[in-house]
Amino acid sequence: MDRRVKAVENFGLDGPVERWRTVRAKIHDEVCRHSFDRERNTFVQYYGGTELDASLLMLALVGFLPPDDSRVKGTVEAIERDLVADGFVLRYRTKPKVDGLPPGEAAFLPCSFWLADKLALLGRREDARLLFERLISLQNDVGLMAEE
Repeated sequence: MDRRVKAVENFGLDGPVERWRTVRAKIHDEVCRHSFDRERNTFVQYYGGTELDASLLMLALVGFLPPDDSRVKGTVEAIERDLVADGFVLRYRTKPKVDGLPPGEAAFLPCSFWLADKLALLGRREDARLLFERLISLQNDVGLMAEE
């Protein structure tokens, strides 16, 4: 819905923008209400869950919440604490009852880049630079890198 609204606002496309704004606001409120764990100060993978998902780093990157929002900061801290392994970010901890995947997935490099972006947005520029440089050092001789 957000991208539909932005398409109207930024590119003059047609559409029922007021209805889309209303739906966007309802979705935003629902996500904030049902997927934020106040006790741990972090958003979680799904409504009522307790697990983290590194895609939550996108909350600020796509403008869902401002980068300096305390809930975003808490989510970044939780991801750094619970999903960083050997300096890289796991997408999430696999749970056979949730996603059907066996435990032991490798780090997911796009998530590690998202963390670098988010650290920069939080003003942690040196941490962001070090992580980014580590990540780009993984590219092969033609500049490609694996997803994991």
